[in-house]
Amino acid sequence: TIASKIGGRPVNQILGTSLGTLIFAAIFSMINGLTFPTGMDLFFSILSGVGWACAQIITFKCFTMIGSSRAMPVTTAFQLLGASLLGNWPGATAKLLGAFALVLIMIGAKMTVWSETESAESAGIMKKAVLLLAVGEIGYWAYSAAPQATAIDGMHAFLPQAIGMVIVAVIYSAVVTIKGGETSPFIEAVSYKQIFSGFFFAFAALTYLISAQPDMNGLATGFILSQTSV
Repeated sequence: TIASKIGGRPVNQILGTSLGTLIFAAIFSMINGLTFPTGMDLFFSILSGVGWACAQIITFKCFTMIGSSRAMPVTTAFQLLGASLLGNWPGATAKLLGAFALVLIMIGAKMTVWSETESAESAGIMKKAVLLLAVGEIGYWAYSAAPQATAIDGMHAFLPQAIGMVIVAVIYSAVVTIKGGETSPFIEAVSYKQIFSGFFFAFAALTYLISAQPDMNGLATGFILSQTSV
């Protein structure tokens, strides 16, 4: 991934990515003259961004444990399962084909993390990473499902989502600095280099949010289409 190529700690990656998303979302909203949501629309949109940021922190952490090439297929498989359970595939045939596809996805994820020669230590790290990614699915579930709890569309939900992401990133950065005794990510150049990766994520996230609307492709199909590059 771009975030892995740029480098830095998970805290640098989440801070920069969130800031990049916020910048992109703010410019997009201004260009299109979008009104800022209020009430429950605002609440669920921010909750969606908070869920994504929490899950992404876990994913970035797993990148450092097992590498992005092994972590991405696993987290994608978990996200596909979650999106499918929340999905709206009509009819018995669609559900049957969807279930079969999910089985193939899980087999593929298992083959991705399998290694012919693997020490007990690396196997333990892999199991820990897979468990963490499974927990992170809760956040990704909130990211996908929360906006659909109201009538807000993807374009209007985008900016509040980015705000939720930045809130989590700032809090996490402060905790790492104060409690962890680590260098503040706010003064590290790599954090701001990660803004570039945030632009790419923001564009992908926007198209997914629009695609996942019930009157478009729906949650399950929209998410599956968004993950074809993996």
